[in-house]
Parts: sequence; C-alpha cells; structure tokens
Amino acid sequence: MVDAEELRFRNYRVLQPDGTVSAQELYIFDLHLRALIMKAMAVIETELQVKLGALQSNKNFVTFGELRKKTSELPSEAKQKIAISFGCHNPRELAGLLLNFNEARNLAAHHSRLWNRNFHYAIPEKRLGSINPGQGLVKHGNSFAACFLSIESVLKGFPTLIDFRTEFENLVSSSPLDTKFLLSGMGFELS
Repeated sequence: MVDAEELRFRNYRVLQPDGTVSAQELYIFDLHLRALIMKAMAVIETELQVKLGALQSNKNFVTFGELRKKTSELPSEAKQKIAISFGCHNPRELAGLLLNFNEARNLAAHHSRLWNRNFHYAIPEKRLGSINPGQGLVKHGNSFAACFLSIESVLKGFPTLIDFRTEFENLVSSSPLDTKFLLSGMGFELS
C-alpha cells in the first residue's frame, strides 16, 4: 500500500540541477502558484462575465467553460469587441486564449500540478509574438510560461486589482529552490 506522502508528492519528484530532489518544496511552490492563478482567473472570469452580461447571483452559477462557450456563440461583431478588450487580434485568437485559461483554471481549482505542465491548448502564436516577456523567451505556446504571460497581459487591460507580476516574482524569489530550475520548468527559455 502506498503511503499518503508518496501519493501527495508523486508528481513533484524531479531532479534539480544540484542533483537533489525536494518534492515537498516543489509541491509548496506549486500550491502557491495555483493560488496565484486562481486569484488572477477570478479577475478575468468576472471581466468576461461583465462583458457577456452574465453576472452570477446566488441562484445563477456560471462556470468559466460556460462563459467561454457563450462567447463563441456571440455574433462576430460582439466576439471581435471582446477579443480586442482581451488584447487579442480576432475572435479565433480569443477562443484559443480562453481554452488555455480554462485549462489552467481547472488544473489549479482541482489541485493538479501547474509547474512543469504542458497544456493541451496552446496560446496562439500570433498572441505570443505580440507579448513582450520580461522573464525571457517562452519555449512554446503550450507551456505555463505562455499562459502566465498571456494572463499578465490580459490583466493589464482590466482594473488593477492584483499585482500579478510582483506576486509571481515574490513567489519565485522566496522559494528555496533554484530560480532557474523553477523558471525553466515553467517553460521560460533562460539565457
């Protein structure tokens, strides 16, 4: 029978550059990373609700997935308006962005690892080309880094409710784990 600690840390047993494995520290880092993503997604989800006129009430619960589907069912002009407000060039780019955000949100909400995660839905290449990554280049559109930079750029277009970049940098710098190890594992291409 597998013990509880083995189950809890099974996805975090990764060899660091110094040859050590600190599954518990990586788990704690990822726990805080998921909390940061949930905080950001709360802002993004509310903004999408506002744009769709689908605000939740005590009797009406709307999931991010339902909001994403409602967005896709809008007339082209309305989709374009929302796409622009999310910093996208067109509705197709918005659809790809929302798929990626939906996956990140669900992974975080259901306590699945985000660090070193490749998403099923990539951030569209056109969007990645227009984002100026402060942490370095993104390895690929399916990486957490691509998702992070897209969330950051979307949040800049909304009322400032959280300092997403500062909270992320504080999380990385406060971890006892190697910074380059953490950033590379998230898909940032470091020099």
